[in-house]
Amino acid sequence: MFMSTALFATQSFSIDYSTFSEWERKSFKGHTAYALFQQEAASGIPYYLLNAKSEKSASAVMMEQDIDIGVMPWMSWHWKVAQFPQVGNEKSKQGDDFAIRISVVIQPGFTVMSSQTIVYVWSQQSPVGASWPNPYSPDHFMMLAASSGTERDTWQFAQRNVQEDFARIYGETYNTVNAVAIMSDSDNSLSQTRATLSPIVFTTKRQEKPESEDMP
Repeated sequence: MFMSTALFATQSFSIDYSTFSEWERKSFKGHTAYALFQQEAASGIPYYLLNAKSEKSASAVMMEQDIDIGVMPWMSWHWKVAQFPQVGNEKSKQGDDFAIRISVVIQPGFTVMSSQTIVYVWSQQSPVGASWPNPYSPDHFMMLAASSGTERDTWQFAQRNVQEDFARIYGETYNTVNAVAIMSDSDNSLSQTRATLSPIVFTTKRQEKPESEDMP
C-alpha cells in the first residue's frame, strides 16, 4: 500500500501512475484488468496512460495520499471510453456499472464507515454535474457525472472543483482528501467495459480546456 504523505505548500500535484505497482487493489467481483502504457508528450517527455477493461467484474485500484484541496481544489483529467456497460437505470443497483470512475475519499473519522466519497463517473444517462446517492451505500458514496454521453473512442476533458463539490453534496468544507481510487466495472449488468484514463492533476486554479482533445 502506498503510504500517505501530506502535500502542502505546493501549487499542483499529478497522479501520474509512477507508484502504480504500490497501489492497493480491491476486488468486489472478479478482477478488472488495469495496464499502463507509455506515451510521449509534444515536449518529448514520456507519461503513462491507464487502460481499464472489465468483463462481468468489479475491482478498484487506490492510492492513499493526503492532497490539500484547500490549496489545490481543481481536479482535471482526460478520459475516453471504447466500450460502455449495457445498463438500464444507472441509479439502480442493477445499473450501477460505469466504464470509468474516479473516487475521491475523505475520512474525517477513524473508520471506513465514517468516510465520505464522491465518485466521478462518465454517465451514459445523466448530464454533467448531476449527482445521486450510490444505490449500495447512499450515506458514504455520492455519484457525480463528470462527463456524459455515449460517444466512443474520443478523448474528453473533465474538470471539477473537488472542495466545492464536497461542500455542495455533503454540506462540509474540507481541506484535505485522503485517497483517490479508480474503477471500471460491469458486474451488475454482466457486460463489458473498456476505458483509458490520463494522469489526474490537482491545481490551484481552473485549467483552460485544451484546444485539441485528440490526445491528453
